[in-house]
Amino acid sequence: IFFRVQFFFCKVAAMAWPHLVLLLLLVLSCDAKKKSKKPPADGPITPEGLHPDVYCETCKAVIEQLTAKTRKWRKSPRLESEVMNAMDTLCTKDTLGDKYKFSAPTLVKACEAMLAEHEEDLEELYSRNKVKGKDKFNHWCNGQIKACRGIDVAKIEANPDLNVQEDPTGGMGGMPGMEGMDMDAMANMMGGGDDEAPPSEDDAEGDAEGDPAAAEAEDASDAKAGDL
Repeated sequence: IFFRVQFFFCKVAAMAWPHLVLLLLLVLSCDAKKKSKKPPADGPITPEGLHPDVYCETCKAVIEQLTAKTRKWRKSPRLESEVMNAMDTLCTKDTLGDKYKFSAPTLVKACEAMLAEHEEDLEELYSRNKVKGKDKFNHWCNGQIKACRGIDVAKIEANPDLNVQEDPTGGMGGMPGMEGMDMDAMANMMGGGDDEAPPSEDDAEGDAEGDPAAAEAEDASDAKAGDL
């Protein structure tokens, strides 16, 4: 009986062995993927879908523009409210456009990604005003969010291939069947245009009731018709 039991367990182990090996390989593969997603200890931390150079350049732009917008309020009781106002217009083409190494839409996208994760911390950095203006870039971009950690900002080069591709028609790029269609055309198509129906006779009479001169002329016309 002992040998039969031993044989049975050996047979079960032999049958289960390939499955155990496969399970072990899957566990090791998942662990390797998790480790590969972790940024290097001395490298930049970048949101998914953004190039490190773009994110670092955006961080530089954010600090420069926010510092410029709030500089004169640093010692004012209004500092906090002015910081909030500046934050409202920070991720816009008007603020970021034509001043840096990537296109305005590219910087706007990266700026929005930054604020989505770090808006409160950035607002606090400027509202408390504990870090000098010239030190804010290093404090924020290298230290706090690590967008530029390990990157030589001066060596970042403009690369058109990293820019966000805009719809040249300015239309609804990406909506099936509506590519290149502007908003006015869409509004007209959906019955939301500005054209108005001509006034009806009832409307005309209503207008006469509200206009003394028109009402007097109408009464005179009715009197003449009665004489006939």
